[in-house]
Amino acid sequence: RMHFLHAALTSGLLESLDGPRTRAELLSDLDVKRPELLDALLELGVSLGELGRDGGGYRLKGGRARALRKEKNDALSAMVQANVTYYNSVFQGFDRRLKGGGLDEGLGAIGPLVARVSKIADPYVEHFLSGIVRGKGPLRVLDVGCGSGSHLRRAVEVNPEVTAIGLDSDPEVVRKARENVALWGLEGRVHLEEGDVRSLPADAKGPFDLVLVFSVIYYFGEDEREDVLRKIRDSLAPEGRVALVTSCRGEGADLFSANLNLATSSMAGLTPLPEVTEMENQLRAAGFAEVRRSRLIPRTTYFGFLAS
Repeated sequence: RMHFLHAALTSGLLESLDGPRTRAELLSDLDVKRPELLDALLELGVSLGELGRDGGGYRLKGGRARALRKEKNDALSAMVQANVTYYNSVFQGFDRRLKGGGLDEGLGAIGPLVARVSKIADPYVEHFLSGIVRGKGPLRVLDVGCGSGSHLRRAVEVNPEVTAIGLDSDPEVVRKARENVALWGLEGRVHLEEGDVRSLPADAKGPFDLVLVFSVIYYFGEDEREDVLRKIRDSLAPEGRVALVTSCRGEGADLFSANLNLATSSMAGLTPLPEVTEMENQLRAAGFAEVRRSRLIPRTTYFGFLAS
């Protein structure tokens, strides 16, 4: 089913089926040069119940196919694509890596796809962030691995007295985030810098009242996380805090985190997810006296940590 949905997405079939379509119309819509492949895909879709066939026409039938066609469900579309491409490569090369072969080098190529998938969790992360910044007066915020800048947008919308710096090591990500900030009309309050938290650029020095570390801790080696957190602590104002969000290893209790952990363990540039207590201990070892955690999504091991 997942493979059918991926093919239907990427070929344009789902987009074309905005209503009943005949085979001839689909051949034209999709500029098909191999009709036998379209016929095979349509037959598979009907067999799965994702497509309906009425006379000589086809229509969307299954709930998954209908959901994926909606623009607002782009994160679901990205998840389908990730499972067929990104996660498939993890499993296909597993035996070789298990015996000491090199890790998958495709991190750069799948970055935009992973960013789209992560949008599924955005409402939960934004709720966590809003509770931290709302009504707290003037705050200077640093977002480590800021991506699109959406979390900083949320922070300044919730608290009009927030000023923020977004930091990302990918120049293309920074360029796009700057475009977003301009589009949102936030250029006076949100600034973007290219760089690494391990060596903050001159324009991204502290002190900060709040540092965000959202879904990036597994980009740092297990043996360097404590040092990274210590550098973050050193950049904080005396009453400053760090807000950290990550999936954690769940000992089989969370399918999504278990799948993600296998992927992050298999790719060059990523590392295994932390365990919950391990993450708390690393924050304390880095010098944070008070560490609190919240389960952001019920029945998962997706946690927010707030340390001061």
